[in-house]
Amino acid sequence: MNALFPLAFSALIMIGAMIVSMKRGAVGLIASGIALGAALAALLCGFQAIPALTEKFAGFAMGWKTALGISAVLGFFVYLCFRIVGGWVVKWFFNPDSPFEGLAEGFPGAILAAASTIPLILAFWISCRVVGTAYESAQALYFGQINFPSQAWERPASPVTGWRNGIDAIPMIPVFLDMVDPISRRRSRNATGLVLASMSKDFREFLVEMPQVESELKAHDWEAQSADPDLIRAIERQDIVGLLMAPAIHELAASVRFRKDLAELPLSEILSEYRLAAKPTADSPIVPQR
Repeated sequence: MNALFPLAFSALIMIGAMIVSMKRGAVGLIASGIALGAALAALLCGFQAIPALTEKFAGFAMGWKTALGISAVLGFFVYLCFRIVGGWVVKWFFNPDSPFEGLAEGFPGAILAAASTIPLILAFWISCRVVGTAYESAQALYFGQINFPSQAWERPASPVTGWRNGIDAIPMIPVFLDMVDPISRRRSRNATGLVLASMSKDFREFLVEMPQVESELKAHDWEAQSADPDLIRAIERQDIVGLLMAPAIHELAASVRFRKDLAELPLSEILSEYRLAAKPTADSPIVPQR
């Protein structure tokens, strides 16, 4: 049921938009949907393009927080511009003298209003993926540390991780979201989780015994990747997003050797099983060994 929440919530958003359009018309909703779609595109493109451009032309690497802040401001101004200008265009297109006026009212208007919620639903789905992946990566980081917080064993997977898994279970949707979501792509987040958790010898031994893990992934020395300077800095700061976007992680994710296996790896399931199997008791406390 937890995995179905994003779909149910998205359906409610669409139904709500259809009800509003039946009472007030769809013009405002259509204009807002177009503006939100343009703003989301500016945010996602800017977040990925701005650091690359500054490194190429200015000679310095911009952090993800700065890039996100600049991209958010850019997205806000894009939204305002499209809402004002686009709103005027949409009103003109559906004005009383236009042959298209009827499309913004009644059932046709409700369909257009439902379609206009797609950018909002897409933003919600991407947010679920990012937050769910952050929780999952933090759990992997705890399991990989020698002096990890003891409450990590008591902390189950976040429900948002279940929402993310529900979204990724929809056919073709994860393929599309992997193209537009710069933080929680399946191959990158699974590579990050394996690198972090494999800092623990206990987890490495557990991973080898997992039947759902392909032999190529079992054979790779994931622990060695944690010696990368960018990963070391991110681990010290517990910067989860920095870990997910580290060049070493992207290189692993892009490897032809792991491409298919990483995309299909059920990492959250593996971490949950490891948490239950290795949970320490008062009689047999377990400290991960490297």
